[in-house]
Amino acid sequence: CTMSGAKVKNDVLTFDWDEGLGSFLYCRLTRRDGKSFEGTCNDHSPGATGKPVRVWMMMSPPADSTGG
Repeated sequence: CTMSGAKVKNDVLTFDWDEGLGSFLYCRLTRRDGKSFEGTCNDHSPGATGKPVRVWMMMSPPADSTGG
């Protein structure tokens, strides 16, 4: 999987996710608590099942290694 075009604007993270085999997801995640992002990734076109893919995703930053 390859992620590209990642941008953060007004606490919204957007990026494209290439799953391979010609399948691309467009992801839009919102910053929730000042740290983690959550939202959905949607397929640009219907997949093999004929239905668009919709994936819920949550991304958290790595733990602070300094111990805070």
